[in-house]
Amino acid sequence: MSKLAKYRPPSIASQDEFDGHAIELELGNWAYALDDAPGVYGPGWYPFHRVVMRREFDPENRTAHVGRDVATDKIEPRAVRISPDKEFLSWRNEYVTLHPYRNDARVKAVTNLFVERGTVRLIEIAVDLREQTVILPDGVPDALREQAEVKGQRVLHFLNAARSERRRGLAAPHTIVHRAIRPADDEPMLVIGRTNDSPTRRRQQRFASVDLGEAAITRWANQGYSIFWTQVGDGPLAKPFRMVDGERAEIDCPPDQ
Repeated sequence: MSKLAKYRPPSIASQDEFDGHAIELELGNWAYALDDAPGVYGPGWYPFHRVVMRREFDPENRTAHVGRDVATDKIEPRAVRISPDKEFLSWRNEYVTLHPYRNDARVKAVTNLFVERGTVRLIEIAVDLREQTVILPDGVPDALREQAEVKGQRVLHFLNAARSERRRGLAAPHTIVHRAIRPADDEPMLVIGRTNDSPTRRRQQRFASVDLGEAAITRWANQGYSIFWTQVGDGPLAKPFRMVDGERAEIDCPPDQ
């Protein structure tokens, strides 16, 4: 994806399509997970990137004319596929493909809405990471609007989770990857917590994995700790943050750090 498209308003197909194996999934409380090769995190509003490869002569296979792929020191944005984080299966119409735009905070999500048994409707949904809003196309039928809105909000939540991982210092997606294909190896996480009412009440602990560290942050927040710092592996100490309704809210410069 070396050449990205400029933003254009999202659209919806004018007619339904037949899909004899379409999946009907209750909206429930599931979330999206990365259902794709992890790749790497990169700069910009859109977090998902890949390493740029180049072709070169393969000295170990002189008869081959295609050469071999060699990684360069460059990365570029790439489209990724996500799916519900329930079971790991062929999700057909429930797959969503995310596409970044050129120099834009908006992301295009392409998926199919379930209409009825054997019938789906192709739709594009735009997610604005700067404004934290979801943009639906004109002409979404009333019967499909709630489904489109909920899925759009969950795409936004997924992208925010990926950007949060990147801010914590992870070089590649991890906790947002579907559990069935998540890399087994994990880096330790240092968690530092502090309370507002008493800057001297400070706690820190290094956990064996990011998952364990994230679970500790939730527990400590429930115990009254209000400001947190994290460090993944040998990476830098991440910016301080608070937990607000279960989500991270960064702090520019907390007092008495």
